Amino acid sequence: ETYWVLRRGNIVGRASLRELRQGRQADTYHAIFEAIQRRGVTRVIDLGCNISALGRLLFDWGYAGKYTGFDNNLYAIKEGRRALQAMGRNYELGQANIRALPFASNSFECVVMKDVLEHMEDFKPLLGEALRVSSRYAIIANFIPWTEGDTIIRRQPGGFYLNLYSRSEVYGFARGRGWQVSQVISALEKDSRPNEAVIFTSHGKPPVEQTSPRNF
Repeated sequence: ETYWVLRRGNIVGRASLRELRQGRQADTYHAIFEAIQRRGVTRVIDLGCNISALGRLLFDWGYAGKYTGFDNNLYAIKEGRRALQAMGRNYELGQANIRALPFASNSFECVVMKDVLEHMEDFKPLLGEALRVSSRYAIIANFIPWTEGDTIIRRQPGGFYLNLYSRSEVYGFARGRGWQVSQVISALEKDSRPNEAVIFTSHGKPPVEQTSPRNF
């Protein structure tokens, strides 16, 4: 797939919108889009955004709000900016450690992480930060499904992780911060493999704080 990260932070080629729409994970992207649209979200942050495939598809499918994306891969950010600038939409992209975001709490209505959590040595710092900056919704979609048993940490020879996190552990962590699972979506990919997207909702947070990003 021409738009994806090749493990150690390298980008393989570029992808057109047409390629993204027809890609293997297009159904998952569209399920995320529908969840955002149905809830009237106007400020979304995409953590581990890569080249902003999600942002490009959101806008292409009719999203009218602001899209913010963060990734630690500078080349990916540059590619995302190039593509989103050409679309002329409301976006902001930055390179940063997504476990220490330059935003105040509750800065966004919705945080999205697609194919990110399972590549972390420990999901808690990242998920905790994601829930901190979101006031209403968190959408987590994993390329590697959560296990119904114990967490399995799988560190690869290249230094990255392909973990199977315990569903009950992830859900319990979110509950401990005032979040509940409101919907689980199974988007069938073109290779007939279901890719699950879990939507967490919080009703106990204050309204969204309008803040500006720092240290871009």
